[in-house]
Amino acid sequence: MIGEYSIMDITMIGTVIGVFATFVGMVVSIVAIIRDNRALRTQLKTLSEENKVLKTTLSKEHDEIKSDTSYVVDTLKIEKMARESLYHTTNKAQTILDTMDIMKEVVIQNYELQNRVSDLLNQNEKLLESDKDSKEQILGILSMVNSRLSELENYREAQEIQVILKSIRDNLRRV
Repeated sequence: MIGEYSIMDITMIGTVIGVFATFVGMVVSIVAIIRDNRALRTQLKTLSEENKVLKTTLSKEHDEIKSDTSYVVDTLKIEKMARESLYHTTNKAQTILDTMDIMKEVVIQNYELQNRVSDLLNQNEKLLESDKDSKEQILGILSMVNSRLSELENYREAQEIQVILKSIRDNLRRV
């Protein structure tokens, strides 16, 4: 016996407190689960809507690809029929078709060359800008050296070096 309470009373109070704590823990867990379920439901709705939008976009792209493919197939069929017709109507059909194939290849190569020329022009512009920046840096360094040499005007060698620097500067500006 502890004070007025027996061991049975203390055990009973501990059990009641334990049951109450378990009950509170379960209520808190249920509230957290409900909150998490609501958040998941909202996220599921958002993802479902995004899925619908992507499905619509994909369907449109699929239709466009399908129409493009059917156009290419139709074009190839027309070309095949035109070749067959040409074979039946003229004796020089093979020569004409070979010439057409060569012309088609020339057009494709011309397109590729135009792209390559465009790339080379862009590279050339970048190199020219880089060259211009380098020249400006060199001219800046030369003017700095020239100003330092002008402080040494008493020496004959400094004047000769200034003449050399001036000729270098003039040559750089011409290039």
